[in-house]
Amino acid sequence: MQHYQRHTEPAADFSDALDVIRDYHAHFLDLCEGLAQLVEQIELQAISGDFGMRARQLRQAFMTAFALHHHDEEHTLFPCVKHTSRQTLDAILQQLETEHLEIDLVWSWLMPLLQDTGQVRDYRQFSHALRQFVQLLQRHIDNEEQTLLPVIEQLLTPGQRQRIGASMQRDRLTGIVW
Repeated sequence: MQHYQRHTEPAADFSDALDVIRDYHAHFLDLCEGLAQLVEQIELQAISGDFGMRARQLRQAFMTAFALHHHDEEHTLFPCVKHTSRQTLDAILQQLETEHLEIDLVWSWLMPLLQDTGQVRDYRQFSHALRQFVQLLQRHIDNEEQTLLPVIEQLLTPGQRQRIGASMQRDRLTGIVW
């Protein structure tokens, strides 16, 4: 299990916006493994002293990465491709934005419990919600990787993807707040 004490930028390079999105997807899948380890501890009834600290670290890593990633997608990338001549793309974007809301709903329930695991009253329910969150996020990432990114890759030129990536990098330098 990696420790997530402070935000480390998952994007290795901002020269292509789609690579930034993919780097964040890989980062989220790594964080999901950390949540799955918490579920395993709960199910084995092996909650140790560092359980709360690990939960808080994962919470913080997700919060920071979610803010940046959702901004990248919904305010930087999606507007560049919305309302193109491809109706199917608009439908895909709408579905993905709905999935963001579903993920955010489960996350909003988990967030305070990950901050203070002493508030957990029902570890079975907590474990179920963690597992549900991981499954929702993994399915969402698969949807983006399989349906959205290939379409955008064909739609945007390398120069456009580079400009969008530069915009994402600028947002980090100016400290976007979502």
